[in-house]
Amino acid sequence: MRQLLGYLPQEFGVYPKVSAERLLDHIAQLKGVGNTIHRKELVSALLEQVNLFNDRKAFTFCEY
Repeated sequence: MRQLLGYLPQEFGVYPKVSAERLLDHIAQLKGVGNTIHRKELVSALLEQVNLFNDRKAFTFCEY
């Protein structure tokens, strides 16, 4: 059941100077995707789906 559930806080903060690709890789690791090749394919597919693949290496900056 844990693999199906997610958590989205009302105020979603991201770590400064972390790319979308690295953040998704980290989240995938936390969700138990241990195989590096599978995780990389999964992250790439997700970035393609949300049209962020070309900017996957860009750093995220959030100001509150």
